[in-house]
Amino acid sequence: DLAAVLEPVANVSSQFWRIDIAPGGTVSLSTLFKGPTWCLDIIPEGGRVGEVDLRPCNGGVTQRWQLRPEGTRFQIVSQGRDKEECLEVIPQG
Repeated sequence: DLAAVLEPVANVSSQFWRIDIAPGGTVSLSTLFKGPTWCLDIIPEGGRVGEVDLRPCNGGVTQRWQLRPEGTRFQIVSQGRDKEECLEVIPQG
């Protein structure tokens, strides 16, 4: 699995995201680095439940996201769990 992390801005393929429209107005997110067959996905089990990774795209609900606009910003809201959750950056360590 590949982790999604924050890194300094650079002109590298892993920092460019592709947005594909999925069913119901949701989107799937993939990077140019791994190509359109690897999607941002919620980890459903194990010690990292609720974290996100890049995993092979399968069209599953854990790979569907809603882009929710808020003025000039937007939230990335998961469609893949029982409750509404937003993708958030948290400090590690």
